[in-house]
This record gives sequence, structure tokens and C-alpha cells, in this order.
Amino acid sequence: MYLNLYRGWKQKEIVESIGVHPSAICREIQRNKDAITKEYSYDFAHTAATKRQRSKIKHANSNNKCDLDEIL
Repeated sequence: MYLNLYRGWKQKEIVESIGVHPSAICREIQRNKDAITKEYSYDFAHTAATKRQRSKIKHANSNNKCDLDEIL
């Protein structure tokens, strides 16, 4: 996607070439603009995606199960 933007492709052309919904491309570009240059940056996009993935809450460990006999 970055190369297509760099080459001057319009969002519609990128959508058609990779087969995704137009809103997905728009969202990706808006979410991953460099704060200084205001342009899409694949480095920033990758770093931000990695941070988002690591910040997700993991499922609780199943070792904390309660015994119903202890409660009743």
C-alpha cells in the first residue's frame, strides 16, 4: 500500500488493486499517518500495530477456577 501511495495512486486505485473495502484503506491511512510529515508511513504503521497487539488484554489464566463446593 505504501508503494502505491508513494507512486501517487488514488485510494480508489489501491482498493481495486488489493480488493478491500474503501473504508479499510481510508482508516489505515488515517490511523497510521506520521505526526510530523502527515503522510502514511509503513514504519509507523508496523510499530503502531505491534503496540496495539501487545496492549490487548489476554484471557485470564484458567488456574483461578472456584470450586462450587467451597462456595456452597
